Amino acid sequence: MIKSMKKAALASALTAALVLGGTAGAFAVEGDAVTSIPVVSETPAATPALDGPHKRAVAAFKVAKEEFKTKMVSFKAERITYKTAFDAYRVIEKAYNTAKRAIATTYRTAVGSGNAAYKLVRENTASTIEQLNAAKTIRDAAVASATTARDTAITALGAAPVQPAKPVAPTKPVRPTKEPRPVPTSTPEAAPIATTAPTA
Repeated sequence: MIKSMKKAALASALTAALVLGGTAGAFAVEGDAVTSIPVVSETPAATPALDGPHKRAVAAFKVAKEEFKTKMVSFKAERITYKTAFDAYRVIEKAYNTAKRAIATTYRTAVGSGNAAYKLVRENTASTIEQLNAAKTIRDAAVASATTARDTAITALGAAPVQPAKPVAPTKPVRPTKEPRPVPTSTPEAAPIATTAPTA
C-alpha cells in the first residue's frame, strides 16, 4: 500500500514537473527581449535617366543639322541658277549701257553742232544783229530737238536691268557644348527594422 502511494506521488511529481517545465519554456519564449532582424540593403536597379537639357539640345542639333543639309542642297541649286542669271544680266547691262552712251553721244553731237554754228556767227564781226538772232534761233531749235530725241530714245530703251539677288548660304547649326557630369552622391542604407519574436 505504501509502495503504491509512493508510486502515485512519484507519478504526480513527474507530471507536475513536465507541466511546469513546458510552461516555463513557454514563459521563456514569451518573455524574450525584443530582437532586431537585420534588413539587407539592396542596390536599387539602375533606372534610365530622364532627358536633360543637354540631351534635348543634342536632339535639336541633329534635327537642325538635317535641315541644314537640305537647305545646302537648295542653296547649291540656287547658286547655279544665280550664276546663269548673273551672266545674262551682265550681257544685258553691257548692251544697255552701250545704247545709253550712244544716245548721250548723239545728243552731245547735235547740241555741239548748234552751238558751233551759233559761235561762228557770233564771233564774226561782220555778222548783223539779224544774222546773230537767226543763228541763236537755229541753235536753240537744235538743242530742243536733240533733247527731245534723247528723251524719246531713253524711254524706248526702257529701265536699266536689275542685278539678280545673290542667294544667301544657310547658317550652319552649332553643336551644343557638353554639360559637366554631376558628382555622385552616396545613398544612406536603410535602418534595421525592430520586430518582436512571434509568440509560441
